[in-house]
Amino acid sequence: DMVKLNSRFEFPRKLDLSPFAPDAGKYDLFAVVVHNGDVNSGHYYAHIQPDPDRGWFKFDDETVTPCSEYAAIEDNYGGSDLPVWNYFDRSPTELRNGHGKPRSTPSRSHNAYMLMYIREDARSEILRQPDPKEVNPRMVDRCDRDVRLAEQRRREKVEQQTKIKIKLVHERHLTTMTGFWDHGLIPFEKVYKMGREQLLRDFVEELSVEYDVEMSHIALFVLQYRTSPRQIRFGHMQPNSLFKIHIPQYGGAPHFDLADPSLTVLMVLSRGYSIQTLRWDREESPSMADNLSQWSDDRAVMLVIKYFCVETKRIVTLGCYYLANSELLIKIVDTGWIRERLQPYMDEEKVAMVDLADCTWDCYEEFS
Repeated sequence: DMVKLNSRFEFPRKLDLSPFAPDAGKYDLFAVVVHNGDVNSGHYYAHIQPDPDRGWFKFDDETVTPCSEYAAIEDNYGGSDLPVWNYFDRSPTELRNGHGKPRSTPSRSHNAYMLMYIREDARSEILRQPDPKEVNPRMVDRCDRDVRLAEQRRREKVEQQTKIKIKLVHERHLTTMTGFWDHGLIPFEKVYKMGREQLLRDFVEELSVEYDVEMSHIALFVLQYRTSPRQIRFGHMQPNSLFKIHIPQYGGAPHFDLADPSLTVLMVLSRGYSIQTLRWDREESPSMADNLSQWSDDRAVMLVIKYFCVETKRIVTLGCYYLANSELLIKIVDTGWIRERLQPYMDEEKVAMVDLADCTWDCYEEFS
């Protein structure tokens, strides 16, 4: 059976090998690896002196602490501790005769396991501060990448607390949807990041410049969840309101996730703009377009119009139509808007051909 020898073994701070071999040189003690335990189990740690001017350090797993030279060297010679006894409890006779001496102490379980020496004339070169880019450039790149990712995550976390993502939806996106929508799958044009403390007016101004549309011809509606009655709808956003008042307080809204908060915002233009190109599409001047900047829910309503074909049993989305609260819904038919929006679906045979002049219309409001 193997055993661990804990006998005392002293080792020098300086080691001169020149008497044993030509040009062998002199060496300084650099590190002492210590084993604490027996042959079957134990723990390893090390004492290292990287710089004589800074002294010794103890490296114990992830803990690094300064230590004395005695703790690094003499304390690891092994052997047994000196017996300790109280001389004042012994009479002179007992001391002379050696009576009452304590028994010898057991051998230490911790002692030097491996010694590392560095040649004196090569010490400065061996312990020279290495250039990480020369020693391990791949590791440097990896560490730099980790730092960049950590900084990016930090900025994103800060940004998440001060900004809100805006998924901008155009009317043409809604017309691609059929049936009863999964509101989490509404397509959008692009994502903007706006400050939670910013006014909606700032966003409208940005959109006005980007799409070359008068600010007064733009109205924004946010997808929201209404509990009474239970309904998912687009609610108007006043230009002088802050973005933060439109953010749900809790997750679970059709477009809102606490881990990645965002608002789904529908941009509606005055009638006369093409929903495909967002360009003015009438003969009269754009100055004749409806002014949407003064929108009030008390005076007007914006409807998302869907059409159900009784023959194909299919529901298609025609788009958005706004009108005064005092106006009748039949106006949507009388103005020819229904015919204009439905014709492409009939041409593509997505819905059956129908004589709109000879129809009886029923209107239903959709609830969750």
